[in-house]
Amino acid sequence: MTKQQKLEFNAKVRQIQNKAMELAQDYGDVKDERIISPGKFEGEHYAIVYFYEQSMDGTCEQRGNCDIIELTKEERKAFNTRNRNARLYHSDQGFVRLDI
Repeated sequence: MTKQQKLEFNAKVRQIQNKAMELAQDYGDVKDERIISPGKFEGEHYAIVYFYEQSMDGTCEQRGNCDIIELTKEERKAFNTRNRNARLYHSDQGFVRLDI
């Protein structure tokens, strides 16, 4: 990877992190990277709203109560994971849990 490609990659990572935080803050209060406002995302990492938006756009595979979203390299770096997928689990009570 060239220096220019690294700069572009890191800029994309920051853009993803900023978008995820902005979406989470639009939803409610965030403290220590966790959503603390009551509701379906309460207690979850702020990235959950970012991935929830993707699942609502239909860019995921659905298996029962689970949405599986394939992660890009930039998303894996942005959310510090080696997993290739994020999984959103929907409970019967309306809560959503993120496994990344």
